[in-house]
Amino acid sequence: MCQPTEENALAHVTLVIFINASVGNNIFVQLNLCPGHKECLYCMAAKENVTLRHHSEDKRLFCIDDIDYQTSPNVIEAHWFVPKEARLYTPSVYWSIEERSPFVDMWSTFREYEHIHMSTEVRQHGIDLHSGRKYRVALRFCAGQICFYPEYSNGVTVTSSPPVPGTMSVLYSQEDQKIYAIIEKFYDPDIEEKGEAMKVMDHYEWAFTENSLAGSTLTVWERINNIVPKNLTHVSFIIDVSENVSFTKCWQLAIRGYTRTGLSSVLSNDIRSCSERGSIRENFVLDVTGDQVISKGKTDGIFTTFAGDS
Repeated sequence: MCQPTEENALAHVTLVIFINASVGNNIFVQLNLCPGHKECLYCMAAKENVTLRHHSEDKRLFCIDDIDYQTSPNVIEAHWFVPKEARLYTPSVYWSIEERSPFVDMWSTFREYEHIHMSTEVRQHGIDLHSGRKYRVALRFCAGQICFYPEYSNGVTVTSSPPVPGTMSVLYSQEDQKIYAIIEKFYDPDIEEKGEAMKVMDHYEWAFTENSLAGSTLTVWERINNIVPKNLTHVSFIIDVSENVSFTKCWQLAIRGYTRTGLSSVLSNDIRSCSERGSIRENFVLDVTGDQVISKGKTDGIFTTFAGDS
């Protein structure tokens, strides 16, 4: 937990919600980050020399100073710091939770104001936040019956569900050894406004997989860095295929989309049409068995077998 000191005076840290710096009616409450401190809900401390087996990068959710999204619908917290000179005439603090309307920037009271004396932090468990909705903390600094106008956090959106994949089209060009893909952006199923639902997505990655019941991953997951927007709902990208890949079996291109809270879903499509006759040609090894015969044209006792035949 971040404890403000005189060295980092006028400092403030929020683990889930960040309260913006502001000047409110003769009370000056500076709200910045607490230097050198990183902590948040459901995050991992950074570790070096981690062995990666299936991904080209570490996919754990690391701690950051401020987040705009959280997965938990049952907890909310905020931290703040009031300068020493302001504490003398603001001995009491009241806090509440507000909920944003799905389509317009209008806020309504979700939890009524509650007195917390002169605390510098609040953490509330056991509440029932709605996935897909945005919440903010409101603070009122008071002296007796006189209170200043409230200070607000910038809010946090609850995203408890994995993203919903869209559609995907894949074109493999054998001539230039490239795969051209277009995908519909993944989105959060609980956010009602579609544009906002797509903003939840953080990044995408790709891998080759088998078209089988097991669906084994044939390559490590690679982040897609060359995404180009096609329109408001679709993006495109190109994958350079190694010369060692010939697609002699029914391989698929798998796309995994990650939200800003680390939740993910996978979408896959055939690289070549596996149901189309002749599009997939497996490699066979022919073994010729039998005694060597010098006589021209004589083939008695010579036959062929496919490698792997019983």
